[in-house]
Amino acid sequence: GKGFSGRVQAFGEWTRSRLSTVIQAIASIKQVAELLERDPAIARSLAVRHPYMEPLHILQAELLRRDRELPEQPLVEIALMASVAGIAAGMRNTG
Repeated sequence: GKGFSGRVQAFGEWTRSRLSTVIQAIASIKQVAELLERDPAIARSLAVRHPYMEPLHILQAELLRRDRELPEQPLVEIALMASVAGIAAGMRNTG
């Protein structure tokens, strides 16, 4: 069988595939080529934020891994909470 990392990778591939299918279905229902083509201001805003958000998502995943492996590490917990706040701010959302 697959080890843990193999299962995680397979789950990631399945999730990306499902996401792509859902995006295509929504675009088809809305009769658009891109989901935000009718709202260019939001599309631009997301495009500008994406390069800054992606590293935060990667950092958060690593911090979650470390927190699971070594629970009760105050610096990891503080960094994890900062990553949550950073992502919320980047998404212009408070929670």
